[in-house]
Amino acid sequence: MKKVFVMLFLAAGASVAMAQSQKVISGVSSFTATLPEFSYDGKAQIFTREKSDQGTVQKITFYSNDFTKQGELTINQEEYEYNYKNEERAWVDGKYTGDWQVVNEGKDKHYSDIISLDLEDFDQSCNDFRQIYISQTIFNSDDKYEYLMPVISIVNDSFEEDRDGDGVIDYRGSGTTPKMTGIKVVSESGEVLQTINFPDGFTSSPSKGYDLMKINNKLYLRIGGNDADNSRATLLCSIGTAESGGGDKTRGDVNGDGVVNAADVVKVVDIISGN
Repeated sequence: MKKVFVMLFLAAGASVAMAQSQKVISGVSSFTATLPEFSYDGKAQIFTREKSDQGTVQKITFYSNDFTKQGELTINQEEYEYNYKNEERAWVDGKYTGDWQVVNEGKDKHYSDIISLDLEDFDQSCNDFRQIYISQTIFNSDDKYEYLMPVISIVNDSFEEDRDGDGVIDYRGSGTTPKMTGIKVVSESGEVLQTINFPDGFTSSPSKGYDLMKINNKLYLRIGGNDADNSRATLLCSIGTAESGGGDKTRGDVNGDGVVNAADVVKVVDIISGN
């Protein structure tokens, strides 16, 4: 009986200890963390990402290992306004041959967002696809955070269509549209460290898939997209060696003078095309 009593007492104590370790954090739906190999101290940093109701601001909140708030990083997302107008000919006697009429017309807004990367570590024979939103030692060697944002331009856009095949244009659209023309490396202070413009004829969007590849201790940025012929293509950029735990002090030092030049952090290697 004594042994049973002791066991029940220990079990009760364990349940109390568990109850004492519980913590409620308001306004948080999920956690993520930086990757240790790309953190300045070699340790993962827990954080959450939240957007404002207007969609114009993204807030990253950092937490300690016991989930106590440590600080915040505010990312201002750029707003782009574009317009559109679609017209068609009226349907007359089985064809679109009538007068032009407006189908829809209006304005809308587009907001930029952080570009996340999937890690492909070929040195470990592993495509683990861990996501990277922010890092400290991928693009330079200090303890500040950096992240990728798209470079967006508003361009004129138009199209025409012969829907009934009679050789006469019967549907047309015009307006402006946001177009991604490159990516930029942004520091936690909002400073743009480098802009990587896409080569002529290359188009892309984050939905095409962006990866950070580690091959033979070197880092490459892989940007999925299409070439001028609209065939599937990949833009490869060289970043540097993949040293961790304090950063790679030579990353971006293309002149060998010991100075990391922001304009030389990422270098376009080539476009590889093919289906």
